[in-house]
Amino acid sequence: MLSVETRLLLLAQKHVMSIFPGYTHLQPAQPITFAHYLLSVVDSFLRNNDRLTQFYARLNKSPMGSGALAGSSFNIDRRYVARLLGFDDLVENSLDAVAGRDFVLEFLGLTSIIALDLSRFAEDLIFYSCADVGLVELPDDFTSTSSIMPQKKNPDFLEVIRARMANVKGNVMAASTLMHSLPTGYNLDFQELTPIVWSSADALVSSLSILEQLIPRLRLTINSTGRAGFLLTSATEVANILVRDFRFSFRDAHRSVGRAVRETVRKKQALSKLGIEDWSTALHVTLDASDLAKIRKATDLVEVVKSYRTLGSPAPGETKRMIGQRRRKLGSSQKRK
Repeated sequence: MLSVETRLLLLAQKHVMSIFPGYTHLQPAQPITFAHYLLSVVDSFLRNNDRLTQFYARLNKSPMGSGALAGSSFNIDRRYVARLLGFDDLVENSLDAVAGRDFVLEFLGLTSIIALDLSRFAEDLIFYSCADVGLVELPDDFTSTSSIMPQKKNPDFLEVIRARMANVKGNVMAASTLMHSLPTGYNLDFQELTPIVWSSADALVSSLSILEQLIPRLRLTINSTGRAGFLLTSATEVANILVRDFRFSFRDAHRSVGRAVRETVRKKQALSKLGIEDWSTALHVTLDASDLAKIRKATDLVEVVKSYRTLGSPAPGETKRMIGQRRRKLGSSQKRK
């Protein structure tokens, strides 16, 4: 995962000012940057790194010397054996050491969370690369054409990742069902857990390997900011301007900008192209040239992104800070590895 996160950060560094739509309900909502989107993916992966590190501390304990379940009458130094084998500690109770398999469920639970994050990332790229969305272009090596329709560029690799991550999720249920109500002690049922564990691990490793190669070759589509739906994502900031500079309540600002949006749809033009009369009608106030200039500045997607002030926002300075902080964290993780 560390290699995938490194490549995501390298790509983010190139797109600190690449304007990109943030979505809610699969509708363009507010302008962000492609870097900001990529950082959101990195952060979810970094949390998984932390979970795996915490899990390893619980996993790296030796059961050796527990015998069949009751230990041994031979004078065996279990702690010394654990150190020789490279374990950090012991599973102390001999019966627990033989019967416990909660570490399997914990590992599969973690792989399930990772799988959810990977499937969401894969789905995002599938959606963003659709011809009628057209925000990113996938490299040719990771797509294929249709068997009948020669114009198609199908995201086959990402679809396979999405499907395999569903199998990883299913493995959690398979393992927990297998272990349900087993009596305390050793049971041969445990042997059926091993292929489930390896299935999840192999699916994650192969999918991460594909993403490691795909991510550096993702390309933003030129002129994506010219799309009408994307340009309307400035509407929230226009409402904010009305609240801050024109003393509107947000409720009234929301309604007023909604009327302006309807006018842009009717005229088939961007918010930035509406004139003084259009805005005066929408806002139910009389505007002058300086008022119009303030509103039009709020319709500029680049200016909107620059205007963000809060911690963790897509603003260029904040994005650069986050990239630097994540790179340092990754560097520490790689040293521990």
